[in-house]
Amino acid sequence: MGGESLEGSGDARRLFTSSTRLFAARIVAYIASLGMLVVTAKELGASGRGELVLIVTLVAFTTLVCSLGVPVAGRLLLIDEHEPVPLADHLGLAVLLSAVQGIVAPAIAAVFLPLADVKLEPITFLFIGVFAALSGFLYLGESTLMALGRAPASAGWDAVGFAAQATACAGLVLLADPGVTAFVAAFGLSLVMPIAGILIHLAKSGHRVRFAISVASWRRLVSTGWPSLGTVLSEAAVFRVDRLVLGVLATPSAVGVYSVGATAAEILRFVPTSVNALVFYEVVMRRIAARDLRRIRLATLGVMLVMASVGALIAPAVIENTLGSSFVGAVDAFRILLLSEFGMALYLLDSTILTSSRQVRLAALAALIGFAFILVTDMALIPAFAVAGAAWASVISYWAMAGSARYLLVHARRKGQVGVLDAGPLVTPTLIEG
Repeated sequence: MGGESLEGSGDARRLFTSSTRLFAARIVAYIASLGMLVVTAKELGASGRGELVLIVTLVAFTTLVCSLGVPVAGRLLLIDEHEPVPLADHLGLAVLLSAVQGIVAPAIAAVFLPLADVKLEPITFLFIGVFAALSGFLYLGESTLMALGRAPASAGWDAVGFAAQATACAGLVLLADPGVTAFVAAFGLSLVMPIAGILIHLAKSGHRVRFAISVASWRRLVSTGWPSLGTVLSEAAVFRVDRLVLGVLATPSAVGVYSVGATAAEILRFVPTSVNALVFYEVVMRRIAARDLRRIRLATLGVMLVMASVGALIAPAVIENTLGSSFVGAVDAFRILLLSEFGMALYLLDSTILTSSRQVRLAALAALIGFAFILVTDMALIPAFAVAGAAWASVISYWAMAGSARYLLVHARRKGQVGVLDAGPLVTPTLIEG
């Protein structure tokens, strides 16, 4: 990202500019995701699309659970200035955790999916295991790049994964009449490409790519990372539990319609997540000031406001003309969920600052509050309002998380527990490489 230092009033501007590559990669990922949405919706219909979404949601949950918080720990310990964890030890643990996930995910799917009246062929569970294991390793691999200051590269390989999945889905449609099982297999096997890319990127960056066994390093990674599980699991629950509750209290078809609106609204989230990937690194290195974070917050919300305004206007025509009348209900869900994304953006920034300042328990508390809100509001609103109820539950919960994170961050900063400077940075930073 050049060799510029983040000094003086230009800190926020340069950091925001540095996030452009991340944002571009996430846009590519999102376009690929939209392509998969269109293909799967057209091929599977609302009900089949809902079944696929439930499977993907369960894989996402197990990815976080089986990671044991190691992605967060790695971002702290791989660059620890006193005693960094060797990369080989981190990669070795990634292999073990991914293998465990490959067993856990299909087992959980076999228990949960029948509750949502989803019946799958036995071979589908095998592909769920493959999908889960590869997803887990990709998640840990991307976090490794981020820990080493290569956030743009991490986002780039994530985009490659989405593009590979979209290409595989398109190939399925051209070559066969695919069902849910075929799409699950395509989703999983496509991840081999970005995983290989990450390992090659590490090697070309001068790192020796090995997979070592070190009980001491593994214990240190897990003991540092597990407190963050409260944050990541609660966040995941807030982001995805609405699909699971809809599947149980409503139908897979409702999940399919809702997922279209939710996926469309989540494009706004790429703005804060692109910025936050760099903010995390800067806070860890203690070289970003509070005034710059305020500018970043305002700039983020401004970009999101423009995107949301355009999206709300064109949504009806785009959804109906692209997916058909069976998905028209996604328009209202999309417009409601746009409101929730602004609360999510504020939460993500404050939570990132807390986590990168090693206040993971405070970040976990804010996420846990959001989880409590989403459970209560989903159970209260979905039975009566179905898809719209799930959307309004997200609005309430995301803003509750935002308010909680802001309160906890202000409280921690007053106690000197946050790695944000009152003025400009004290040192000239090194490069943030991509």
